Amino acid sequence: MLFLEQGPTSYSQLDLDVEFNKRDIQWEACIGVADKFRRVIEQIALLTESSYGTEVARSRLRNQADFYSLFGAVYELDQEGSMPAVDIACQRLLAFLEKVVNQAAWQENLDASAYYQAARSASNDPGPRRVRIDIIRDVLRAAI
Repeated sequence: MLFLEQGPTSYSQLDLDVEFNKRDIQWEACIGVADKFRRVIEQIALLTESSYGTEVARSRLRNQADFYSLFGAVYELDQEGSMPAVDIACQRLLAFLEKVVNQAAWQENLDASAYYQAARSASNDPGPRRVRIDIIRDVLRAAI
């Protein structure tokens, strides 16, 4: 939910506790952020309920860093009104993720290599998070 308010950021556990404690008392943006959160989760649920759902659910998108990237990309595409149809989104995601896990494909797809590197090193830092979100967003848009 912090992503929806602040974009990709990095927090220590103490900083996360502070941010959530601030919202326990009074959180003016609660309804709007909660609605956005539900909308993104609903969009992601559609991906897992599609004809490709089993493959999507078993993919590396189960990993925290990868799910965060998908969440951010889906949110941004939804805000733009440019989220592709569910089956098309699944096909694009799965084809890209195959390249991410296949180092031999990296020479032909530099984005797969960049995504993998951003998921491995300092994956909780804002820079790598932004790289991953941008790449997944472009994959879903078919810009890659």
